[in-house]
Amino acid sequence: MSEENLDLNLEEEVTSEGSGQPETEPSSVEADDTSKEADGDAITLSKEEYEKLVADKENYKKGLLSLKEKSKTKSVESGSEFLPKKDFYKANEKEAIQKFINENPDIRADWTEFIKHYADKRGRDTVNAILQDLDDAKTIYEKYQPKEDEDKEAKANLSSESSTPVTSGGGVKPEKGGILPRKTPITEWYKTD
Repeated sequence: MSEENLDLNLEEEVTSEGSGQPETEPSSVEADDTSKEADGDAITLSKEEYEKLVADKENYKKGLLSLKEKSKTKSVESGSEFLPKKDFYKANEKEAIQKFINENPDIRADWTEFIKHYADKRGRDTVNAILQDLDDAKTIYEKYQPKEDEDKEAKANLSSESSTPVTSGGGVKPEKGGILPRKTPITEWYKTD
């Protein structure tokens, strides 16, 4: 048996094994024989009848393939008022991503690393649900990808400053008595009048 090509290429000719319909080849075809004889499994046809059957089979195959192709490429017609779910979800995703990028432009540069943390928990039915999932992904992304301080000079200045406080008297006097009240007898806890 020869190797079969497993492509889904529809232009290739379908052999009798793949079409599901047996091809009948006349074992003894005579051009002027118009009679049909059924001797067990053998059928005799004239050459014209055989060619007509083959042509009909080819026309049938072409018609089915074109119908199959039309059904695959069927998209939203101008007369249809409904959008397929796949297109609806894609539109929601695009709008949510655009809003998210407008709010967080720094994430655009590292989008591939960021999107690894995205989980579709709330669904794709609304833009708001997708935005909330993107915000969750941002939180996780920032946890595992902390931002580096860009102002290293300010950090160096903080570490070089002296730790002695510079104050000039005149502060607020602490109140006497503290925060908690002194001991009060139990009888005075609840006043009854």
